[in-house]
Amino acid sequence: MTFADTLPLVWPLSFLLIALFILRQVRSEVNPIISSMVSGLSKNAGSNAPQYAIAIGFGLSASLSAFYDVFNDLTATAFHSMSWHAYAALWAKIANPFIVAVLAYATQSNFKKPVATGGTAPPFPVNPPAPTNPNP
Repeated sequence: MTFADTLPLVWPLSFLLIALFILRQVRSEVNPIISSMVSGLSKNAGSNAPQYAIAIGFGLSASLSAFYDVFNDLTATAFHSMSWHAYAALWAKIANPFIVAVLAYATQSNFKKPVATGGTAPPFPVNPPAPTNPNP
């Protein structure tokens, strides 16, 4: 194997190395953003775990059906004659139903909305007024 044979592998790895170097340089600016996103997602996932499990189940079912449809008629010669982007397009056809099914289920109203701390849901007054006696 010569150096020219390894060039298709070198370019993606070079771009990955540059991207990792840039992310390391901006880590202090990006870290608060990422940590707040992760904490918010973990709180949401904790309160909606059954809904997320059902959504992932729907997505897996749709993707398995798409997997069968895409790869059922693919022969070995057709597979070996494919370029990388044609193969990636086949996998995109499999991933798309998963994404659509999860988004469709997640946009339903059965997911719990986070309640702000100190508030009530629905927003009733915290200290209701004392009832008055209409007949003195």
